[in-house]
Amino acid sequence: MSKVLAIIRHAADEGGGDHHLIDLISKYWQEAGLEVKNVYGTRNFVPADWAFLHVDLSVCPADYVQFARRWPRVINGGPLDIRKSNYSKNLIAPGDGYTGPAIVKTSLNSAGASECFRQDWQNQRNWRYQLLQKLHLKKYLHRPGHWLYPLLRRTHSAAPPAYPFPIRNKSDYRIYPSADEVPREYYRNPDLVVEKFLPEKDGEDYCLREWYFLGDHEYCRVELSADPIFTSGRAADHKVEPPPESLRRLRRQMGLDYGKIDYVMRDNEAVLFDVNKTTGIANRQSPHAEQLARDLAGGIFSLLGTTNLL
Repeated sequence: MSKVLAIIRHAADEGGGDHHLIDLISKYWQEAGLEVKNVYGTRNFVPADWAFLHVDLSVCPADYVQFARRWPRVINGGPLDIRKSNYSKNLIAPGDGYTGPAIVKTSLNSAGASECFRQDWQNQRNWRYQLLQKLHLKKYLHRPGHWLYPLLRRTHSAAPPAYPFPIRNKSDYRIYPSADEVPREYYRNPDLVVEKFLPEKDGEDYCLREWYFLGDHEYCRVELSADPIFTSGRAADHKVEPPPESLRRLRRQMGLDYGKIDYVMRDNEAVLFDVNKTTGIANRQSPHAEQLARDLAGGIFSLLGTTNLL
């Protein structure tokens, strides 16, 4: 009898298509004899030898964490909160003496896009949210300055992030020549982080380093772009090198069995940009995506503690 791996996913993902890297990787697992079953939400338990916690939210809800404990072993059960406010070493605040360039980003992963989608899905099934709509109070979930906002945020767990300016993706992040020019309200907003802007340059281009990993397998990629904030750029194979020990230590501390870390190098030190535990994949058909999935897939065996799946 083959071994079974249950991938625990948010209920909103059911029927939403395969847009995560794990969907591409799992194809290789199945070819190796591992049976993969997707479990959406927390209502239906599926017997399996292992579970893989893959809930695409920066903070994993408590009910999913509790649900995952029903399996004998949980992969990626450690990183339950990957908000930038928890791990960034470059946060700045008014009056701390830093006057260099600053960048304003969402504390949530990837501009909070996953949270907005999943929370909207949850809200439409929440009687409290429906009541707010009927009473015309829903708008105050987006107004941190209003006196009702703190009460609504405490009583309505599915409240969306409240940004003072539209943020749909990373391109909406804002860079300021000086931290003194950052509006004070951005520092006070719990859904935003203000960091030192510490880019890595290659000539006139900006550099982004990506470290993907699964168990003891990893894949490193470097991209270049003329834009200071970007997700996909030109491959720069000549700049690829293993990640520094400081990032490996961070991975161990966060309990990341699987994921991706975005960073740059400045003066031989890593500057961390982002941590992701449910990596997406834009183009499943690209040679890069196939190579990435193929190179990472075998790392699952170091986590399962076996090489014999049959």
